[in-house]
Amino acid sequence: MNSRFRVLCAISILAVAVCACAASVPSAEEPIRKPLPPAITRLGSINLPPAIIASNATVSDSGRWLAFTTSHRERDDELILVSLADGESQVIASVERRLLEAGTLVLRGLGFTADSSRYIFARQGTQPDGQYRSRRGVLLYAYDTNEQSVEEVAWLGVRSGNYVNQYYFLPEGDVLIYEGDSVWRLDADSGSAALVVRALSGNFGSHNPVISNSGSHLAYPRLSQHVRIHITDVTSGEEIAIDSQDSVLCFYPSWSPSGELLACYSAPRAEDGGYSLISMEDGAYPAAQWLDVFRTEGTSITRYEVSGYWLASKTWSRDSSLLAFFGVVPDLSEPGLCVTWKALYYAGVHENPTKMADLPELKAWHASVVRVSSHDAHALIYTAERDRLYHVQDGLMHEIEIPYGRLVASSEEAHDGSFIACIDTGRSTDVVIIRGTSVQVVASGTEDSCCVQNGGSYFVWQARRLDDSSELIVFRIEAEQDTP
Repeated sequence: MNSRFRVLCAISILAVAVCACAASVPSAEEPIRKPLPPAITRLGSINLPPAIIASNATVSDSGRWLAFTTSHRERDDELILVSLADGESQVIASVERRLLEAGTLVLRGLGFTADSSRYIFARQGTQPDGQYRSRRGVLLYAYDTNEQSVEEVAWLGVRSGNYVNQYYFLPEGDVLIYEGDSVWRLDADSGSAALVVRALSGNFGSHNPVISNSGSHLAYPRLSQHVRIHITDVTSGEEIAIDSQDSVLCFYPSWSPSGELLACYSAPRAEDGGYSLISMEDGAYPAAQWLDVFRTEGTSITRYEVSGYWLASKTWSRDSSLLAFFGVVPDLSEPGLCVTWKALYYAGVHENPTKMADLPELKAWHASVVRVSSHDAHALIYTAERDRLYHVQDGLMHEIEIPYGRLVASSEEAHDGSFIACIDTGRSTDVVIIRGTSVQVVASGTEDSCCVQNGGSYFVWQARRLDDSSELIVFRIEAEQDTP
């Protein structure tokens, strides 16, 4: 074994190239490729053997490294690091199949530090060896991309009866872990585990706390006399309640991309003493009579309201200057979801809502805003027979011709308004670039193809071939236009 690597506990640190993951070589079975728009580029790819399922892919900010987890019904799970410059790859960690089948141990890839010097991952569950042998918890590791070595960096014990609900990776390499009813911060440098917030009040209106893009603030519901959204500064631990009235229930908070603003649905009191909500089996539906926007210090900035409508499916613009949403008419006489989708609106932070367009008369069960700017938007409307994608501009909605099927994923918006979408046609899955009303197919795979990373500047797609082998393709999305 190469001396550059250290073996830690039961994790296998291998200093060999992964024979299953050779660098990409053109072949007759290779997915379809066409030129990409300037704002979206193909960064690299790697081939995988049959029956391998890739997941939890992460690309470093530098674009040099790709990390992902592989699963196979007859093999150990492996965590693989790939150099996108030359396709060379290494297995940096693995968990034995017997432990996976027993449900006692899993690998969690988390992310690269901002300078791409370290990749942070975790081994979660009952530890089979080492100083934490037989103890249940999260053991945090760091892989040094320069030294090509792995070390243990932090530990968090998980109490009996509690579960790890969510990981939040911070740019400097620290990790927030939502465990039981508490959020902890694991410091990848000092190894300390510090409590950030405790006694979160269930999942009313939000399944997990939501973290700002910068990683500086958490937002979550807390119950005292009333349910209210609270914001905690991740570094200082300072917790504040947003400036909302007791007679208003704020729920489903979402951060602006800048991390400086928080938007919430706001429901007033109903005649029966409860709140005006669309009740679903697992909580409230994301719609309300008002939308409120707050600063990180909890102060209210604005409230959006459209006469005669409830507001649903809120979405921030890429530059955080606009909030888009649909005007809907709910039927509260029957339990469950019964909503008529009427119109698409947008509003600046200090402006009144402006109607972008009326929606077509469709029996839709949901709708979402894929992207929005001050002059146009893309809206996705889910109907019983298929998904319908529209480009909205100048008060009109133009349907975009996409293959019949479901739009299963879409990327962040590039600086020219283009974005990537994956479309499941039922027979194949296509990766397309959409800009305005134009659609360009850039890759295609079998129906089992899927997105394995979607967020930020990168989009990673596993294109599966007819022989069940596959190719991981990495796309880069340029959010900002280069200036001379």
